[in-house]
Amino acid sequence: MKKILIILAVLLFIASSAYADSIERTWTFHALTGGGTGSLDASVSGVSPNATDQFIGIDNSSGNSVFLFYRVVTDSTAENKPLYVRADDVGAGTTSYQQIDPFISGNTETIIISSPDGLDDLTGQQPIWINNTNYSFVITNAKFKCSGTNTSGVLSGDTIEGISYSASETNYTFGSGTTIFNFIDMSTAGTSMYYTSVVGGTTPVPKGRAILMDYGVGTADWLIIELGGYYDY
Repeated sequence: MKKILIILAVLLFIASSAYADSIERTWTFHALTGGGTGSLDASVSGVSPNATDQFIGIDNSSGNSVFLFYRVVTDSTAENKPLYVRADDVGAGTTSYQQIDPFISGNTETIIISSPDGLDDLTGQQPIWINNTNYSFVITNAKFKCSGTNTSGVLSGDTIEGISYSASETNYTFGSGTTIFNFIDMSTAGTSMYYTSVVGGTTPVPKGRAILMDYGVGTADWLIIELGGYYDY
């Protein structure tokens, strides 16, 4: 009987060990970088996490408490906080932690303007959108669309003189902000509209700032602006 119990105990130990090796583990952190206990880049050796592990934690470095999620990626991507964080010992040069928080990355802000010629009748740039989050909105690309016909007939493509963000949360003065795009010509013909796409680089619109637009040729019935990017802090 004793031998049977010993055999059963060994079998249970082997089974539980095999399960532990394959399980997805969750690690926690309270800072992204800086090293030391509790930071994502140093609290766990880069050689320890499995490819199926995940990291969950709170970061306060921006002055706001932000809840973030990360997965393990085995590549040599340079650190770009918060999107990529490198383990301090870099796990033989291959371990990074990639942010997968859907609330921070992969966003598109859509702005719809009816009768944009009204903006053209005014002096300078006019506010069309405000970043009312606690994060900066990094614009990486933009699409501009306008109506293809109006009362004057076929539209040859509208133009926008420029788009910027305001100098402060209260100062929307023309020319005092930071330029995001210069002169946009929506000249590509589509079905009942003209359009163009622009690569925005990595222009961050700080929290609380307004996006200002200086409309050029004002003959479109409507204008749609799609700003692609991600929220960062």
